[in-house]
Amino acid sequence: MRIFDVLVDGVVLADDLDIAAEVGIDTPYILEVEQEVTGAVVIELRAVVENPTISGIEVIEGGGSGKRKGSGKGSGKGKGK
Repeated sequence: MRIFDVLVDGVVLADDLDIAAEVGIDTPYILEVEQEVTGAVVIELRAVVENPTISGIEVIEGGGSGKRKGSGKGSGKGKGK
């Protein structure tokens, strides 16, 4: 079991995230964030139980509103904050 917090630029977007409990084992979990960026994006995984792990990060340029949003399970809804 791995439980961790996900922070982007110092803001907690997922607190005590347990991917296996959310979507099961070997199932993708998507945390989507819209954010205005003027420099580097800092992504931090903070361990709660065991060591955090991720399999991929995708950054897409867009013309969004600059607001933060979170989503999970690939459905557009989930534990992200």
